[in-house]
Amino acid sequence: MLASLKSAVNDQLKRRAKAVFTEADQEMSKLKQTELELKSGQEKLDGILAKLDSEIQEVEGATSLLERKNQEIENEIEALNEKQGNIECDDYVQATTPIYKQVVTSFAEEQAIEDEIYHLGQALHKGVLDTDAFLKHVRNLSRQQFVLRATIQKARKVANLSTNY
Repeated sequence: MLASLKSAVNDQLKRRAKAVFTEADQEMSKLKQTELELKSGQEKLDGILAKLDSEIQEVEGATSLLERKNQEIENEIEALNEKQGNIECDDYVQATTPIYKQVVTSFAEEQAIEDEIYHLGQALHKGVLDTDAFLKHVRNLSRQQFVLRATIQKARKVANLSTNY
């Protein structure tokens, strides 16, 4: 009877030990899975932090560039405000190449001739100028205007600009 009791207690202890061992094994596998998930999350966080650091560097570089450009613009505005009283009208329109300068200059001269012909017509209508003098001046101005228009067209063609002006 003592042996049977020992055997029963021994079996019950083995069952409990086996249950505890199984429970501990399951808990261990859950902990290992959690550890793997945490390591994966840590890697993701490290990647995000590295990307964030590079973006911060990029933003800082862009900010410093913006500050430099802003300072340059402020300096230009200050220089223009100082120079504002004595700016020549030719300073407002500046051509970047000689061919563009030729187009601008020829166009300005052609427009001046157009204005001159208009004012000669006004003088003729008011009787300040007689018909012969008017025709003589208009003929000379028209020749000059023709040459200027031809020059403009040729220069625009050479500069690869549209020929419609």
